[in-house]
Amino acid sequence: MNFILSNIKYFKVIILLVICFSSCTEEFDLFNDDLKLTSDYEEVAAVYANICPQNDTNYLRINRGFAVNNFYTTNLNSDSIYFNPEDIQVFAHKIKGDDTLFTYNCKDTLMLKDSVGDFPTYKVLLYYFISNNLLNDNEQDIDFGLTIRTQDQNVSSKTDLVRAAVPTNPGLSYFDFTGSTYRYSVYSFRGTQKIQARGICSFYERRLVGNHFDTVKMTFDFPVGKNIYADPLLIDYYRHEYGFGIGLLTLYLERAINNYGDIINTDKRWLGKIKFEILCGNADQVLFESFNNSITTGLSEEPITYSNIENGVGFLTSYSKSYSRQLLFTRKASDSIGYRMRDYFFEY
Repeated sequence: MNFILSNIKYFKVIILLVICFSSCTEEFDLFNDDLKLTSDYEEVAAVYANICPQNDTNYLRINRGFAVNNFYTTNLNSDSIYFNPEDIQVFAHKIKGDDTLFTYNCKDTLMLKDSVGDFPTYKVLLYYFISNNLLNDNEQDIDFGLTIRTQDQNVSSKTDLVRAAVPTNPGLSYFDFTGSTYRYSVYSFRGTQKIQARGICSFYERRLVGNHFDTVKMTFDFPVGKNIYADPLLIDYYRHEYGFGIGLLTLYLERAINNYGDIINTDKRWLGKIKFEILCGNADQVLFESFNNSITTGLSEEPITYSNIENGVGFLTSYSKSYSRQLLFTRKASDSIGYRMRDYFFEY
């Protein structure tokens, strides 16, 4: 998911934007009477979030930035980078024009992390909200707003929500090559500035385990294409077409087998299905990625080249995602791929 994570590659590990998680807890035990903040803080909120309307749950990273004489000494206080959840309120808003359509009260949660990075914390504090109507299918010109209230200041930001792209042929059921090329096309909507497509394909291995065979399903993905426009699209139903050859598909299929398959004990492989994922990014995301950002939780004298957080630092962006139907390979496409992959015992 490079599209989602690329907008955080400039940040140190501790402030990485976390898009999804496998487990969480709402118990917060990082703050207690034994931990005291140093007295020379200049409080600054650092906010990092990439909102996807198709996600039921969206997460926001909100840190306490600080300016001190010795950053690498102060950060040894594991409490120094967080606001106490009892001292902060976080709200998310669905906005159209000057009207707030809905407000979500964001809750805090802790996520386990590894110990790498500049801060010796083993848990990451995040805020989240749950929604099933952040952006309905036919809604246009909807913004996402964020309000943070601390003991000392109010922080806010706003970014536009991008509608998910739709396939030009939603009823498509089969995957086939015209010659040696497959073409896939979608429509995107007003406000989209970046669009990226990837294929997600499955195949099966029949493996000998002991004295019997087991069938294992495997999945891999590969890039199909992307466009970045100078300005956000001003019209709906802008058509994008992406083409890729059979060689690209078999290249990533071979990599998947060599990296994750069982080369020794497999006697037969065959193709499963294929689908396409389309990601659309808004102008804030593209603008952020165009700068060499150097925002860190410990503030420095380096210039912040981009931030859309009022009374704070960081970024608020959004993207949308959509998927095609699961497509079956035609017999011709399956045979063409199988023949090229015959050294890997593919059926054809």
